[in-house]
Amino acid sequence: MGNFSTASGATPISAVLPVAKIGNGNYVYVYSINSYNWYGVSAVNAIPLDDIISANTAITVLQAYNIDNKMDDGIATTGNVVAVWVNNSQTSTSTVNAQATDSATSCYNTSSNTYSIGINGGNALNCALSFKFQ
Repeated sequence: MGNFSTASGATPISAVLPVAKIGNGNYVYVYSINSYNWYGVSAVNAIPLDDIISANTAITVLQAYNIDNKMDDGIATTGNVVAVWVNNSQTSTSTVNAQATDSATSCYNTSSNTYSIGINGGNALNCALSFKFQ
């Protein structure tokens, strides 16, 4: 059997989480909420000694929409692909830059639950995604 060592404050994030192929500092992690298990993809900034992930958004709005649309329903808040990420809590998620109207800092519009792809060509790094286990 191999040995497993836990991360410490000095351990690089890439030593404990796989780097996401989408780039931009995104990592893949697993979390559970409301009795469902999820894969999260976001820019993990730190994993402090208490193992609570500190993360941010680093997927473009257009990339998030295209992934959600191809794998699911293309709607930011429903289905098995949703625009949320874990940030400073292992038991709750943060809504990703949701605003009532599309803006330069929004991932999606809360009035229509549609991705804000019409702003800046959808190129702003305003999104993160989570994928429900099947």
